Amino acid sequence: LKHDLTALRAELSKKAKTDDEYREASQVSQALEDLKKANGPSMLKRIRACGSWVLGVAKDIGVSIVVELMKNSMV
Repeated sequence: LKHDLTALRAELSKKAKTDDEYREASQVSQALEDLKKANGPSMLKRIRACGSWVLGVAKDIGVSIVVELMKNSMV
Protein backbone atom coordinates (compact mmCIF):
# COMPACT_ATOMS: atom_id res chain seq x y z
CA LEU A 1 0.00 0.00 0.00
CA LYS A 2 2.85 2.36 0.82
CA HIS A 3 4.37 1.80 -2.62
CA ASP A 4 1.00 2.38 -4.32
CA LEU A 5 0.31 5.59 -2.41
CA THR A 6 3.83 6.86 -3.12
CA ALA A 7 3.46 6.16 -6.84
CA LEU A 8 0.01 7.75 -6.89
CA ARG A 9 1.25 10.85 -5.06
CA ALA A 10 4.09 11.29 -7.56
CA GLU A 11 1.75 10.97 -10.54
CA LEU A 12 -0.83 13.34 -9.06
CA SER A 13 1.89 15.91 -8.43
CA LYS A 14 2.80 15.80 -12.12
CA LYS A 15 -0.79 16.01 -13.38
CA ALA A 16 -2.50 18.42 -10.96
CA LYS A 17 -3.56 21.66 -12.61
CA THR A 18 -6.61 22.97 -10.72
CA ASP A 19 -7.10 23.89 -7.08
CA ASP A 20 -9.40 20.90 -6.62
CA GLU A 21 -6.80 18.56 -8.08
CA TYR A 22 -4.12 19.95 -5.77
CA ARG A 23 -6.48 19.47 -2.78
CA GLU A 24 -7.11 15.86 -3.76
CA ALA A 25 -3.38 15.25 -4.25
CA SER A 26 -2.86 16.66 -0.77
CA GLN A 27 -5.32 14.09 0.62
CA VAL A 28 -3.18 11.32 -0.87
CA SER A 29 -0.04 12.83 0.68
CA GLN A 30 -1.75 13.03 4.03
CA ALA A 31 -3.00 9.45 3.67
CA LEU A 32 0.59 8.36 3.11
CA GLU A 33 1.66 10.18 6.28
CA ASP A 34 -1.17 8.50 8.19
CA LEU A 35 0.00 5.12 6.88
CA LYS A 36 3.55 5.83 8.10
CA LYS A 37 2.10 6.64 11.55
CA ALA A 38 0.04 3.42 11.51
CA ASN A 39 -3.19 5.43 11.63
CA GLY A 40 -5.29 3.22 9.36
CA PRO A 41 -8.69 4.80 10.03
CA SER A 42 -7.46 8.28 9.17
CA MET A 43 -5.64 6.98 6.08
CA LEU A 44 -8.83 5.31 4.83
CA LYS A 45 -10.86 8.44 5.51
CA ARG A 46 -8.45 10.53 3.43
CA ILE A 47 -8.42 8.04 0.55
CA ARG A 48 -12.21 7.94 0.57
CA ALA A 49 -12.31 11.74 0.47
CA CYS A 50 -10.59 11.74 -2.92
CA GLY A 51 -12.74 12.11 -5.99
CA SER A 52 -13.03 10.64 -9.43
CA TRP A 53 -9.92 12.43 -10.73
CA VAL A 54 -7.70 10.57 -8.25
CA LEU A 55 -9.53 7.32 -8.98
CA GLY A 56 -8.89 7.79 -12.71
CA VAL A 57 -5.19 8.45 -12.19
CA ALA A 58 -4.93 5.46 -9.84
CA LYS A 59 -6.52 3.23 -12.50
CA ASP A 60 -4.24 4.66 -15.21
CA ILE A 61 -1.05 3.84 -13.30
CA GLY A 62 -2.31 0.48 -11.99
CA VAL A 63 -2.34 1.02 -8.23
CA SER A 64 -5.03 -1.58 -7.69
CA ILE A 65 -5.13 -1.53 -3.90
CA VAL A 66 -5.90 2.19 -3.84
CA VAL A 67 -8.45 1.77 -6.65
CA GLU A 68 -10.28 -0.92 -4.67
CA LEU A 69 -10.30 1.20 -1.48
CA MET A 70 -11.69 4.15 -3.39
CA LYS A 71 -14.28 2.13 -5.33
CA ASN A 72 -15.60 0.57 -2.12
CA SER A 73 -16.18 4.04 -0.68
CA MET A 74 -17.95 5.36 -3.80
CA VAL A 75 -20.62 2.65 -3.87
